[in-house]
Amino acid sequence: EPEPEPEKEWFRQHVDELDGTLSARLMDRNHNILKEVAVRDLARELKETNGDVSGVIFDGVVTQRILDIAAEKGLEYLIGAKMGNIAKSPTSVRVITKEA
Repeated sequence: EPEPEPEKEWFRQHVDELDGTLSARLMDRNHNILKEVAVRDLARELKETNGDVSGVIFDGVVTQRILDIAAEKGLEYLIGAKMGNIAKSPTSVRVITKEA
């Protein structure tokens, strides 16, 4: 039985808790929840963030728009339910989806 990678596993609980809620959690460097918002407000929230946010876990589709904003804001990761049509994926942001 191989050890699960802790890096890959810490967010599982959040993914499970958010499943079906259409909510997003803005996370800090220490994996604490800074704020929980509706997915439809996620783009606006990310645009208004001031650098405390290091990643987002959300019950929604990772879109090009969200990804672009995340890269612009220097986020480390985006964890969504599934991938949308991503034309260009910035290397600075790790994208993880539930089905991965």
